[in-house]
Amino acid sequence: MAAKTEGVLPPVPRSLSVPSRESAVSRQSGSPRLTVAGLLLAGIVIAAFGLRVWAVGERAMHLDESTVAWFAWQLLTGHGYSYDPVYHGPFQHEVLALIFLLFGSSQTSARMLAVVLGTGLVVLPWFIRDYLGKATALMACFLLAVSPSFVYFARFERDDTYMEFFTFLMVIFAMRFLRDRRPWQIYSATATFALAFATKESIYIVAFIFGTYAVIYLAGRFIGRTGAGHRLAKASGALPMPLLIALLVVLTLALIITPVSELYVPVPAVAWVLIALGVAAGAVATAATSESSSQSLAPWKQMWRRQWISGLTIALAIIVLMYSTFGTNLNGLWDQAHPFFNNGHTCPFPLAFNLDACRKDIIGGLFYWLSQHKVARGGQPWYYYFLIYGLYEQLAIVFSVIAIGRTLADRGLALGNRTLRMFFTYWGVLAFIVYSWAGEKFPWLGIHPLLPITVLAAFGLTDVIATAWSRTRDPSRSNAHRTPWRVVSRTVLLAGIGLIVIELHNTYELNFVNGANPVEMMVYVQSAPDTVTDANRIGVLSNRATKGTTLPVTIDSADAWPFAWYLRNMSNVGYPTGAQSVKPPYSKNPIVILDQTDAETLPVPASLRTQYTRTLRRLDWWFPEDYKTWTWQSFGQKVLNPNSWRAIWNWETVRTPFGPRDGTLYYLYVKKGYFAPF
Repeated sequence: MAAKTEGVLPPVPRSLSVPSRESAVSRQSGSPRLTVAGLLLAGIVIAAFGLRVWAVGERAMHLDESTVAWFAWQLLTGHGYSYDPVYHGPFQHEVLALIFLLFGSSQTSARMLAVVLGTGLVVLPWFIRDYLGKATALMACFLLAVSPSFVYFARFERDDTYMEFFTFLMVIFAMRFLRDRRPWQIYSATATFALAFATKESIYIVAFIFGTYAVIYLAGRFIGRTGAGHRLAKASGALPMPLLIALLVVLTLALIITPVSELYVPVPAVAWVLIALGVAAGAVATAATSESSSQSLAPWKQMWRRQWISGLTIALAIIVLMYSTFGTNLNGLWDQAHPFFNNGHTCPFPLAFNLDACRKDIIGGLFYWLSQHKVARGGQPWYYYFLIYGLYEQLAIVFSVIAIGRTLADRGLALGNRTLRMFFTYWGVLAFIVYSWAGEKFPWLGIHPLLPITVLAAFGLTDVIATAWSRTRDPSRSNAHRTPWRVVSRTVLLAGIGLIVIELHNTYELNFVNGANPVEMMVYVQSAPDTVTDANRIGVLSNRATKGTTLPVTIDSADAWPFAWYLRNMSNVGYPTGAQSVKPPYSKNPIVILDQTDAETLPVPASLRTQYTRTLRRLDWWFPEDYKTWTWQSFGQKVLNPNSWRAIWNWETVRTPFGPRDGTLYYLYVKKGYFAPF
C-alpha cells in the first residue's frame, strides 16, 4: 500500500494523524473550526503585517527604491516602460504602476507591494504543514515574522522580497503536485515560476539549485531501490555510443570555456548538471528497457502531456506580456537595437565569447548580470554574509545548524522527514555558497539563502522543544540515557529564548529606530533624511515663488536620486553633469544642488558664491567598512581582543557605532531674496 502512495517528494510524515470523516465533512460544509494552531497563526500574521506596515512611509527613499518608483510613475503617466536588466525584472515596475493608479504615488504606496508579499511570505510555511508538521510550520511562520532581515526588506521597495515569495510559493505548488498530481498545481507552479522569472534574474540561481537537487534526489532514489544500484551501474556501463560522445563533448567544452570565460564556478557547475542528467537519463532508460520499472516510473507517467503544455503556455504568456510591457515594447523580448555579439565593442561590459551584455531583453538580463560578476559592485569580501547573519540572525544560524546536525546524524528520523530536511539543507547551504561567491554582495541579497535557513531553524527549535519536554517513555533507552539529553536540550532552549529576545530587539532597532541610519550594517547607501527635507522645502519654495511647480531647479546628475522621485511633479528641474551645472543657464537657477566633489574641484562661478546661501547637506551614507581589509591574522586578533566583544555588546545594547559612517555630501545653493529654507 505504501508503494502506491509514495511520491517523488517525501510523503506526509507518519506522526500526523489522518483527518477523521467528521472533520472532512465539516470542511466540505464550509464550517471551519477554530483551533489553537489557527489562532496562533492569525496572531503571527497580524503581528507580521503590523511590523511591516507601521510607519512604512517615514524612511527616506533609498536610491534603488526611488529609481523603481520613478520608472513605475513614468509608466503610469504615459511615458512607457522598457525592460532594463540594470533595474531587474519588469514585474515590480508594472505592478507598482497599477498600485500608483489605485492608491496614488507616495513613499507609502511604493512600499505596499513589499509589505503585502512580505506578509504573504510569513504565511507560506503553513501551507506545507502536512510536510513540516504543525509545530514546525508555526515556528517557521513566527521566525519569518520577526526576523530583522525579512521585516526590513518587507518595508523596502526591492524585488528580493517578491522573489522569495514566488520562490517559496513555487516550491509549495511543486511539492503539492508531486504528491497529488492535480493539473491546477502544474499551472500554479509554472505561473509562479514565470512571475519569479519576471521579478529578478536570480531565478537562474534558483533554477540551478533546484535542478541539481532534483538530479541528485532522483538518481539516489532510483539507486536506492532493491537491486537498482546494480542494474543502474550495469546500464551506465552500456550507455549508447552517441550519448557517451555527447557527454565527452560537454566535458571538453567545459574545460575550454572555463579558463577563457574565467567563470570558474558556473561553467563547471552547468557542465556537471548536463553530464549528470545525461548519465542518469541514459542509464535509467537502458535499465527500464532491460527490466520492468513501471513502479519506479509510475509517478512520471501520470504527468499528462496536455497539462504540462498548458502550464508552459501559461508561463510563456506571463513572461511575454511582462517583458514586452503588454505588447508595447517588443524589444523586451528580442532587442533589435543591440547585436547578439559585441563585435564593435560598443558595450562597456566585457563578457565571455564577446556576448553583448548591453542587450535590453530577456537574454540580455542573463548576459548583463554575468558580466557584473567581475565588477563586484560594493566590493564586499566573501565573508560578508557571515557578518550580516552574525549581527542580526543568530537565532536562525544556531538552530539551523542544530537541525542540519540532527538530519545528518539521527538515523531515527522518518524517511520523508529526513528528505524534506535534506532539501532545505541543500537549498540553504548551496544558496549561501553561491551568493558568497558572487561578485555583487549587498544586505538585501542575504535573504535569499536566509529563507531555507530559517525553515531549518524552525526544525531545530521544534526538535529542541520536543526533546526538552518529551514525556514519552522509550523502552529502548533508560532514564540515565534520556536525562542528559533532556538537560542539554533545556539549556539550549533557554539560550534560544535569549536569542529570540535579541532578535526582537534587533528588529525594533533596525526597523523603527535606525531604519535610515547606517549605525546598522543592514542600512546600505541609504538616502539621508536631508534629501526628504530639502525636496519638501524646494516644493514649498516653488509654490511661494511661482504659485505652482515651475520653479527652475538645477540638480547635479551625480546627486539625481532620490531627488528625481521626490521632484517628479516639478516641470523645470534639470539634471546636468557637474561641469554643466556650474555654467549658465543652470548656474543661474534659484536653487542649485552640487555634489561636494564637483563643488570643490570645478570652477564655481562667483555668482553662486556671493548671491546664494550655501549649506552642506548629506545625500546618502553607509556602515563603516573597515572589515574589508581583514586577514585571517587580524581576524584572530580581533576575536581574542576583549575590546572587540565590548564593541559588539555596546552596539547590540545601545547601538554605539562601530566607527565613523561614510557617505556622499552635496551643497544646496539657494538664491538670496528667496525663501531661505534654513
